[in-house]
Amino acid sequence: MAVKKLKGWKHGLKCEHCRRIKPAKYIVDGSKYCKQCYKRFTRLQHILKKQSPTEKYSFRSKQKTVTERIKNLRRRATPAELCFREKLKKCCPVKFKFQRGFIKGRYYAIVDFHIPSRNICIEIDGEYHNREKQQAKDKRRDKWLTTVRKQKVIRLTNDEAFSITLRKIKELIALPK
Repeated sequence: MAVKKLKGWKHGLKCEHCRRIKPAKYIVDGSKYCKQCYKRFTRLQHILKKQSPTEKYSFRSKQKTVTERIKNLRRRATPAELCFREKLKKCCPVKFKFQRGFIKGRYYAIVDFHIPSRNICIEIDGEYHNREKQQAKDKRRDKWLTTVRKQKVIRLTNDEAFSITLRKIKELIALPK
């Protein structure tokens, strides 16, 4: 990037970037810039150099997209998740809370059901989770949840979610009868 600084304003060159007609003070790779446009251009170049491809989006924007994704997953719950949710509501006492999806720390883990008071995450897995790639991702995520977040991860298939009894759910979440 070759930058040439022009002296004075009698050279007759105008800025190509601003709406007002101003005399150009800098020429960068053939483009003419006034003082303000050049400052804006260099600031933008500095920001683009600093950002790596993974850091393009801020933490806040990631959080917004994840929250939208959680809401979307709640709206489009599978029949197995809905059935398990009803069973979970029946077997849990009133004060016992469970959440549908949660966000923790800078690493986002969206789980089907989270019981914060017991540190339990329950996942209802469909056919998609039988693929090798997805199983590797699930193992990595389960390891992170158990080691870093100290959560107990319980995985159930769709068939198990449909056929599970209330007694078995109470045993899973270790509630007194």
